[in-house]
Amino acid sequence: MATALSDIKRRIGTTAQIRKVTSTLQKVAGAKLVQEQRRIANADEYTGRLLDLLHLAERGLPSGALSHPLMQPRAGGNAIALLVFGADRGLCGTFNAVLMTAVSTFVEQHRDATVHLLMSGKVPYKRAVRQQFAPLEWVEQIDGLADRMMAAFGSGMYRDVHLLYWDFITRGRQAITVRQLLPVTALDHTSSAAAPAALVSPPIEPSPQALIDSLLPEYVRRAIHDAFHKSAASEHAQRQLAMSRAADNAGEMLAGLRKRYSRLRQENITTEMLEIVAGMYR
Repeated sequence: MATALSDIKRRIGTTAQIRKVTSTLQKVAGAKLVQEQRRIANADEYTGRLLDLLHLAERGLPSGALSHPLMQPRAGGNAIALLVFGADRGLCGTFNAVLMTAVSTFVEQHRDATVHLLMSGKVPYKRAVRQQFAPLEWVEQIDGLADRMMAAFGSGMYRDVHLLYWDFITRGRQAITVRQLLPVTALDHTSSAAAPAALVSPPIEPSPQALIDSLLPEYVRRAIHDAFHKSAASEHAQRQLAMSRAADNAGEMLAGLRKRYSRLRQENITTEMLEIVAGMYR
């Protein structure tokens, strides 16, 4: 009986510690999520203004003009770059598992091409190594990645470049997104001020083409940074939810263990009292 009580007491201590850890991870994920939401809001505003200017410049070009090399398809070539944004740590539900399923689906859908995987995030990279994806590369820093991809696309190394990431919609809703980055096929955006068709085109100096040449590379850079931060926000949201459920489960288990401990302890006390009473009448 004493052994059983000691075992339950040990399990109570372990479960309480687990609940404490998961609760802490939940709070940390929540705080990081708030920071990422602020970054996303600021980035969306910046990207919106950037696209407004690009739309104005596009409207000033002659009809049918190819506005920039980054918007021109590359003839020939059989290589595709897929930039994947994952997590460096686990404990975030099915975040990394679903991401890797999407990677496998993308590779399967492009069996006619060589898919070069560039993985941001240690967990999906290690899973890709185990699944023997090749060619495969781990991206430790995203700074400079956009310039590298634009140079590789311009040289004909890749016929196109895609992004694969978790798009953050709300705290309770995220979705896997596959987006073509290069060549830039469309600048889909509705201005916060007015739709592009409703805007009056002002004079652009020195020229619309010069404005596009200056802003389109920045648009590509922003697309990569936006994907990175939206994936990070989705990771924190899913970790917050997973740790909340884990803390709740640990709390329920802890309550059950405490009830069991109290019941067993009471039974132990009752048994000892009965033994004492029985000894008095021998």
